[in-house]
Amino acid sequence: MLFRSFAAALRRIDDALGRGGSREAWLLRRGRVLEQAGDPGLARQAYEAALAAVTARPASRRQTAALREIEHEATNARERLARIPSGGNRRREEP
Repeated sequence: MLFRSFAAALRRIDDALGRGGSREAWLLRRGRVLEQAGDPGLARQAYEAALAAVTARPASRRQTAALREIEHEATNARERLARIPSGGNRRREEP
């Protein structure tokens, strides 16, 4: 059941990414869900994508509080996950 909840959350996030809006925020959310689901490799990729999306914004836009917070959280998450061995998939099993 838990696995289905993560899968449903990822589908909603992917739908939102397809509609546009704040890509950075949705990519950050995707990283959070993947990390909670126990997939540090994919979570790291999502955090990297969020950081790339922030960097792609004009400098004036990157200085907003929202984008600074996204950049801060994604950077911290990326560094935290970098300490997990590459084979360290902690994916939770479905009950």
